[in-house]
Amino acid sequence: MQKRLLFFLLLFPWLLSAQQTALPFGAGPGGVVHCATVENMQHLRSQYPDLQNDAAFESWLDQKMREEERSGRAHSRMVLTIPVVFHIIHYGEAKGTGQNLSAAQIQSQLDILNEDFRRMSGTPGFNNDPAGADTEIEFCMAFWDPNDMAMAEPGINRIEKSSRNWPLKEFTRTTMEDTVKPQSIWDPNKYYNVWVTDIGFNEPGYTLLGYAQFPSGNAVTGIPFSGPAHTDGVVILHTNCGRLGRAQGNSNQGRTLTHETGHWLGLRHVWGDGPCGADDYCNDTPESDSANYSCKLNHISCGSLDMVRNYMDYSLGTCKNIFTNCQKTRMRTVLLNAPRRASLMQSTVCQQPTTTPVSAFSLRNQNNCDGVVSFTDSSQNLPTAWFWIFGDGGTSTLRNPTHTYAASGIYTVRLVTNNSFGTHVLDRQISVNVSSSANIHAGPDLLACRGDSISLGVQLRDSTASVVWQPIQALSNPNVANPRYYAQLTRTFWITATDTVGCVAKDTLVITVVPKPILDAGADVSIAYGDSVRLNPTFSKTAAHWRWTPFLGFLNAGDDSLSNPLILPDTSTTYHLLATDTDGCQANDSLSVTVEGGPPNTIHSFEREVGHIHLPYPHPGESEVLFSAEFHLSGSLQLRLYDLNGKEVANIYEGKVGKGPFSYLWQRDPAISTGMYFLLWQKGGRRFVQKMQLR
Repeated sequence: MQKRLLFFLLLFPWLLSAQQTALPFGAGPGGVVHCATVENMQHLRSQYPDLQNDAAFESWLDQKMREEERSGRAHSRMVLTIPVVFHIIHYGEAKGTGQNLSAAQIQSQLDILNEDFRRMSGTPGFNNDPAGADTEIEFCMAFWDPNDMAMAEPGINRIEKSSRNWPLKEFTRTTMEDTVKPQSIWDPNKYYNVWVTDIGFNEPGYTLLGYAQFPSGNAVTGIPFSGPAHTDGVVILHTNCGRLGRAQGNSNQGRTLTHETGHWLGLRHVWGDGPCGADDYCNDTPESDSANYSCKLNHISCGSLDMVRNYMDYSLGTCKNIFTNCQKTRMRTVLLNAPRRASLMQSTVCQQPTTTPVSAFSLRNQNNCDGVVSFTDSSQNLPTAWFWIFGDGGTSTLRNPTHTYAASGIYTVRLVTNNSFGTHVLDRQISVNVSSSANIHAGPDLLACRGDSISLGVQLRDSTASVVWQPIQALSNPNVANPRYYAQLTRTFWITATDTVGCVAKDTLVITVVPKPILDAGADVSIAYGDSVRLNPTFSKTAAHWRWTPFLGFLNAGDDSLSNPLILPDTSTTYHLLATDTDGCQANDSLSVTVEGGPPNTIHSFEREVGHIHLPYPHPGESEVLFSAEFHLSGSLQLRLYDLNGKEVANIYEGKVGKGPFSYLWQRDPAISTGMYFLLWQKGGRRFVQKMQLR
């Protein structure tokens, strides 16, 4: 229904505003959104302000259609073939169940496209309408994947949601556009990408059947306005895919994709997305005031009979079977001229082998510094599998591998190619000249504490290679392999090594510098003999480890690794604290604890107040050691063993003992090594330390 462009452009902003304040685009009975292509294009234009608008696109397309008419290509009977890949997104179901559709169902969807676009006789896509057209556009399943490998299931790329960490729920259009499409799209210059999944409308309560990315043209000035390549394609609901689609009681019959492919090739809805007077830019589609949702073949609007059977209406799939001649011309013009659409005409991803392959290859970089040789397959007759034997024990099954030779020499390379028609073997001698290489590895990036001096470690395969570090600031010597860096600022260093024959290797090393922590062990303190005190240091960062020394007077095992241990010293002691933060940076400080009053820590005072301590038996101790004493009073006894650094080695005895004789036979842990140790007796608030040797 060809109307003046100006009328549509004046109407279109009002139309969009009106639809936004009411139902979502394409919303029909039962909360079903048949198509969200218009809304998707609005979303893209909000993201890409330079994206070509409707007026610019229609101006470009009108000009191209005139050029096609003058050149005669508009009337060409050349069939245009579009290679398709179906991205089947599922939850891990077995093939043929749930969303992991069977290959047969997906093939039926491709068949439907061909039936509809070719107005194929004897199929639901045939019509005898005077305006009906065979678009002479066909679709083929891609045989080759983006890595030039033959697909196990031609045209089908199965993706389990969990393998990509995608949401394990129904996708929204936003999720599709921002996450799923960019992460899964195949080169849109070679493939027509169709995503088949469970997709809902962004608004709750609506089911979305599909949407497309509209094509773009080029402005008259030649400035490109094409839409984003990483989202180009069509999305359809999985229940609407193929002849066995379950949506709408099977009434769709796989024609959601026919409809969306029409949009992808530049067609608009037959009612022009507006009331009477809105334009779809085709004069052989009668005016209509809105979408048709059933199959009312006698429906009249805008003074004419609606073309309910047109694929670009919302009629039932069982009802639709018409693309008009004008729609054909629009789609073919887009396919021959629009960015990414035209490049599909040169795509070879549907080609399949027809005879036994003939192996051949080329190579480059066989005279180099690092021994890496690149092999490029140039075999004929479309092999589907490759096996390389490089002559030095190495192999590969890639089509275009690289291989590293350790030394110069003459090597016999064998390439075996295969397809469904047979196998061919090629043996070819190549000469490889591997120069001595600097080949460096700057090592892992480092974390340094500000003010530390650290070594920049680098590994050189050729120790005679000359080295240059950049930048040179704060380096001890920028021309040695392992200079020292006085760490003050986070910095990226570049190292270049050149060997005696001129081979150059480069690498980078990042030194991240973090501030050192500030530690305050606390103020010096005085306590009365027999009193305990808790140490309370402060630390400017989160500590990963604390270490107190000496380990004297600590009441609980392991307190040396706590920030605030409770201690009961017998004598005045200066305690040193080493704290390590989560970055590995350390700080140390000390404080003094002065013990005032009380008896000195001698055997005489301990014997007078607590009891008589006997020497361990035997001495030096062996696998069994007897500890004994004669106590003046009952109470709790602790008997612990420490090494010369003050670290607790064993908690020998802990419990209540009575007045009188005490003995305990200790079974020594074999893991305790020979040497000198301290034995701490603690009872009734008094302590005594014995030296003890183990052998």
